[in-house]
Amino acid sequence: MSSDTPSYPLELLPSQLRPVLAPGSDPKRRMMVARAMLPMPPEQLLNTLAYLCQDEEESVQKTAKKSLQGLPIGIVEQALKDKETHPGIIHNVVLAFDRDTNVLNLAVLNRSTDNATLEFIAENGPQATLAMLVQNQARIAGHPPLVEAIYYNRRTDMASASRLMEFAVRERLPIHDMKGYDEISAGILGEEEAKHRAELRAKGQEVPDERMEGEPESEEPLQALMGVEEEEELVSRLLEPEEEDPLTRAANPLDSSRREADKEAGEEEDEESSHGGSLVDKLRLMTIPQRLRLALMGNKTARGYLIADTSRLVAAAVCRNPGFTDREAADAARNRGANEEVIRIICNNREWTKNYHIKMGLVSNPRTPLHKAISILKSLTDKDLKRLARSREIPSAVARMSKRLVDDRDKARKKR
Repeated sequence: MSSDTPSYPLELLPSQLRPVLAPGSDPKRRMMVARAMLPMPPEQLLNTLAYLCQDEEESVQKTAKKSLQGLPIGIVEQALKDKETHPGIIHNVVLAFDRDTNVLNLAVLNRSTDNATLEFIAENGPQATLAMLVQNQARIAGHPPLVEAIYYNRRTDMASASRLMEFAVRERLPIHDMKGYDEISAGILGEEEAKHRAELRAKGQEVPDERMEGEPESEEPLQALMGVEEEEELVSRLLEPEEEDPLTRAANPLDSSRREADKEAGEEEDEESSHGGSLVDKLRLMTIPQRLRLALMGNKTARGYLIADTSRLVAAAVCRNPGFTDREAADAARNRGANEEVIRIICNNREWTKNYHIKMGLVSNPRTPLHKAISILKSLTDKDLKRLARSREIPSAVARMSKRLVDDRDKARKKR
């Protein structure tokens, strides 16, 4: 058990039970208690079983957890409603009833609940509980790590995620190391204000209070322009992990991710057209902060569309999605219509620029910074350099440098 996890101390149990339950005591006797075979009042039984849920013997833990789950739910709920209930009891009850929304809701409402317990709920809880936790701004402000845990829980509804980040960014909670924070902040405050705040943080300065008044709003409204149910259905589909067939696109590994996404969503889009528009149309109705969350967490279909989003922030956020693959990076690198920020991110990623397909995409793309493209040329094969030297579809400076490299290599070989 982590040192940060709240535990229930043996000293709080009745004195006659302590010798039986103490670490190192006879495990058979502890197992008997874990099976709820000793008569005792309901509240005392609950506390005892919760204590044994943290026992050193795994078998005792499992048995105590099962017995705890078998208690009348009214006894469990009453303990969670009591503000005097020990945080260790609440934590072990939450672990035992981690799929009971009502139990989790009561734990969120109890002021005695430890931050570690709230983090567990934030990472694993259901939508209704997460929405309730988002409303508890005092607890979130008091323990900022909850922000990232809630935001990246796929069960968090989009409205709650937007409300959470709006609060966290505007209240300047210390979550700047959170994945995607810069993009999210810019989507909420506007790029200039977000940049200004980042510069002040880099200098170790705080944002003056007067700057909090009249802050520039995001270029898009904070509320989505579609129905809640429709929005949640869309988000659920785009956050659902997709397993990619390893043989997919084997014949041509550089097929466009966007084209593949179009193909995968084609039938669904035809059906949706008669119910309020295509997938692309629905994505356009979402706010920038909402699309940012999909870009950072979405599946292959979401990434295929959002990599071409009109917002530079959203398109760039796709590159920071943990599921963004080398193949997708190669597709983006050779896409002449790709956002320049996406190309910049790919150019500056050392792992991606080791990939030959990505290198070829970058040198062929006029949006790639000239000095980056020229530096990549040196690592290409003679065959590809000759093809680039003859190409009229790439910047002339890149074509000339390709030809020069070919000539230099030919001269070097003749001298041997």
